[in-house]
Amino acid sequence: METMKFPPYAKITLDNYTQYRDMLDFLKVRVVRKLTDNLLLLSQTTTKKKFLLGKIKCPYCSDEIELPIIFQLTPGGPSFEQFISDFINHMDKHEQFEKEWLYRSKQPYQQGSWHRVKYFVCRKCDYKSRRLTDVLIHIITKHKFALK
Repeated sequence: METMKFPPYAKITLDNYTQYRDMLDFLKVRVVRKLTDNLLLLSQTTTKKKFLLGKIKCPYCSDEIELPIIFQLTPGGPSFEQFISDFINHMDKHEQFEKEWLYRSKQPYQQGSWHRVKYFVCRKCDYKSRRLTDVLIHIITKHKFALK
């Protein structure tokens, strides 16, 4: 069995993607498709989680927002997460983003339950997910958000 030395933490961007490509391949993170010249859609084949890697342009102010992936070693093994804080902080400045594209909804965990679960919902077609990254991928691929 192959062994590979992992760094304890890494912020993977489009600029340093080639440096971490072997590690991503080893951990079964593959490029699904290239959305634009500077935006890739990745998927981890074991968990089926999707990630965005690259930069998108804000449709409201034309600023570029970077969407990196964070790699870290955890007690359960290596893991990847979408680093989306910069996107959230930027879009909080634009009130029309939540009016046009997506909103947050709290719904019961199941019928009759008092437990509430937070969902992110697409305003165009009511696609919903508990992961903001999934809804962001949806509005970029299906509704062409920030691809112009």
